[in-house]
Amino acid sequence: MSVSGNWVNSYGSVMYLSQDPTGFVSGVYTSTTGSSGAYWVAGFASPTAAGSTGEPLAFSILWRSFTGGQPDPSWHYVSGMSGQMLASPPSLIMIHDMVATDPFPALGAQIGNYFDKLIYAPYDGPQKSPGQWPPPFKPPSKPDPVDGTWTCMQDASIAFSITVQDQVSGFVVGSLKTPSGVCDVVGFTDTGAGAAELNLQGLTLSALLPGGQAVVAIAGSLDLAARTMSMQWMQSNGTAADTTYLQTSVEGLNFQ
Repeated sequence: MSVSGNWVNSYGSVMYLSQDPTGFVSGVYTSTTGSSGAYWVAGFASPTAAGSTGEPLAFSILWRSFTGGQPDPSWHYVSGMSGQMLASPPSLIMIHDMVATDPFPALGAQIGNYFDKLIYAPYDGPQKSPGQWPPPFKPPSKPDPVDGTWTCMQDASIAFSITVQDQVSGFVVGSLKTPSGVCDVVGFTDTGAGAAELNLQGLTLSALLPGGQAVVAIAGSLDLAARTMSMQWMQSNGTAADTTYLQTSVEGLNFQ
């Protein structure tokens, strides 16, 4: 199976995904809710998922539209999505964690995490993707606050080492250490948090866990003064269609 294709959810948001043989997933998300725009997507799916279950999928988004528009507080927000693709009928069943790091009164959003269950169906409409991953990268002129190695305060066997690759998109790459081994991690961070004088910098990461049968989306924020991260760890495995309620577990973790 592969998540490559175009997908639409009940809000009318359309997502254009491409999955390579390693499981890396990239693409574009076009939204019609909150602030409308187009946003980069990066994550992982399991390229060896068993045919009798769904294909685990996790991806990350920074809600800063690469097509421009009027900036608002949501341009600092990040999201992690974790779930799976089912083959019959074709659908993506995703648990969405949106991390709000700046109040947005017009949207009714305060600082915090907002969870939703999103279901995507194949999209065959006329709308085309407004962009193609990857964008031209512009490396930061100095290290970003999220750069470095971050160790879980609840379980020291979990840690990630990340570096911002692109100042504009906030694209992040690195590695994730878990009790079962080390894997690649990708995602996005709000590279504009400091300039906006925010207390929190959003960060979202996605990984295909060692063994290749489960994925994780890690979403939350860095407290720029305390230098600690508060993150939600959303781990998903493939299930049968009638047991999707068991696909994703969520755990709050702190990193320093």
